[in-house]
Amino acid sequence: MTVRARAGATEERVIRITALALGVGGVIFGALAYEPFIVQHPNGFGALEMVAFAIVVGIPVSLGLCALWTPIAFVRGLALAEAIAYLLVLVIWVAIHRHAIPAASGMPWVLTISAMPVVCLALAARGNVVWGYLLIISVMNGTIMVRASDRPDAVLVAVETALYAIVFASVFTGLVLVGQQSAARLDSLNERARTEASRKAAREAREQERARFDALIHDGVISTLLMAGRGPLDQVEGSEQARTTLEQIDRLRGASSPVDALTVAELVDRLRSIAEEAGIAFSAEGSEDYQGSRCVPADVVEAIVAASGEAARNSILHAGGGDERRAVHRSLAVTLSEASIVVRVRDDGIGFEEVQVRPERLGIARSIRGRMAGLPGGYATIDSRAGLGTRVELGWVPS
Repeated sequence: MTVRARAGATEERVIRITALALGVGGVIFGALAYEPFIVQHPNGFGALEMVAFAIVVGIPVSLGLCALWTPIAFVRGLALAEAIAYLLVLVIWVAIHRHAIPAASGMPWVLTISAMPVVCLALAARGNVVWGYLLIISVMNGTIMVRASDRPDAVLVAVETALYAIVFASVFTGLVLVGQQSAARLDSLNERARTEASRKAAREAREQERARFDALIHDGVISTLLMAGRGPLDQVEGSEQARTTLEQIDRLRGASSPVDALTVAELVDRLRSIAEEAGIAFSAEGSEDYQGSRCVPADVVEAIVAASGEAARNSILHAGGGDERRAVHRSLAVTLSEASIVVRVRDDGIGFEEVQVRPERLGIARSIRGRMAGLPGGYATIDSRAGLGTRVELGWVPS
């Protein structure tokens, strides 16, 4: 038998609700079948009849009782057991009942619940198996009606009974199958969405890590090597840059464990050091309380300081346009508040058109924009026009 694949969350809910409904149906149809069962055995019934009635009616009731708390495989197994048991009961009924039943007692009791096993099978097997089972059950119903009736039109009654069984059971069976198919399709879409979200998160994580390495290479390694070209590092301003770069590389290698957070005062001190080394005017604004012992995540401090340093270096290298006689006024200002930390690096140099910056230049894309974009709550804006200077704003908004 072709059984269904493992159910997803939505399909599982549909199966459990259907099983609960089958339990209620088992009670109702069992009550309707009880009187015909008694009437059709006027001389009493043996153990076989009692077991048949108990199994055919009892399994759906049990299915409803355990629908919401047992494993879904058990629910499906119990539903499959009902379908198999009912088919066996029909075969046994044909084998042992060789006489007609009184017309006043109605149709054989076993036919009054023929839709229940078909719907049960719909929980455990695929559609083609279920529809084939329904056809077999309907043929068996017709055969039993021929055996049980002594009317001259017994064959016609049997055909009507078989057709009624097909139509009646098809309604509920179709609803259950379509419901499960829709739920399975929804589960598939949800799983696909989760997979795509996971892949997207992995791509973003790789991109952030790549941006981090690019920024380190550009800001740290290349800048340090350029500074080294001007003389021994212990005699130039690049000594601090070299130490910082080595610390960052060691951190990436796992050789050191950075602290989780730094105070705002330490952030301000690092920004002031950048400004002093570059000969840039520095200012800090904000409440004294906030500038004191308040803590900021270490990765936020590292990103803001590194991006600020890159903005300052870009200004020194490019704002004068290569004309050493041109006077360029530069400033680095930090504004601190409970709501945000904002750093602004300004100059009144020659400026530039950002669209003209070559893609392979990493200073703006990776070291400034990419670095700040990698921070939750971080952002970077660059406002520059040819002849109008440059304004870089770096910000972080705590979540």
